[in-house]
Amino acid sequence: PVEEEQRRDPLRFVGEVFDTYIVTQRGNDMCLLDKHAAHERILYEDLLKRVAEGPKPLPRPLLVLLAPEEEALLEAGQEALAALFRWEPFGPGRVRLLMAPAFLHPYPPLLPAVFKEALRGEGRSLKALLARLACLPAVKAGHPLGEAQGQALLDALLTCETPWACPHGRPV
Repeated sequence: PVEEEQRRDPLRFVGEVFDTYIVTQRGNDMCLLDKHAAHERILYEDLLKRVAEGPKPLPRPLLVLLAPEEEALLEAGQEALAALFRWEPFGPGRVRLLMAPAFLHPYPPLLPAVFKEALRGEGRSLKALLARLACLPAVKAGHPLGEAQGQALLDALLTCETPWACPHGRPV
C-alpha cells in the first residue's frame, strides 16, 4: 500500500523503455509507467469534468443522418446520449444536433460520429463512452516522448483522482 502523501510525491522523468514505458524516479524509488494508460487516465478525468458542465448550444445546428436501426435507438433514451447532446427530429432518418459538450465544438466533423457512438452504446454507460473517447487520442506505444512531454504527463497524472489505472482498469 502506498501512503497518500507518498502517492502525491513528485515523479521525475528519467527516460523511456521500448517507447512504451516511462522510467521515473521518486526519491530513491524507480517506477515504470505505461504511458498510454497514464495519458488515457488523464484525458478521461478531464472529459469527466468537461461533461459535468453539460451540453452547450452549437454555433449552428448540425444535421445527422441515421440508419433505420439508429433511428429506432433514439427512443431508448440512452444515458450517454442524453448527457452529451440535445437534438430534435428533422425528418425521416435525420436529427438536428442543437447542443453538444463544449470540448467537441471545435470538431464539427466528429460530432455525428460521437453522437452515433453514444446512440449505439448498446447499454454502455457514459463513463464507458468517455473511456473510449479518451483512448483514441492518448499517446501510443512507439511514439517517443521528449523529457518535457514526459514530465508534463507525470505531473498531470499526479493530479488525477485515480492515477494508478486507465479508465478500462489496466494498471498504469
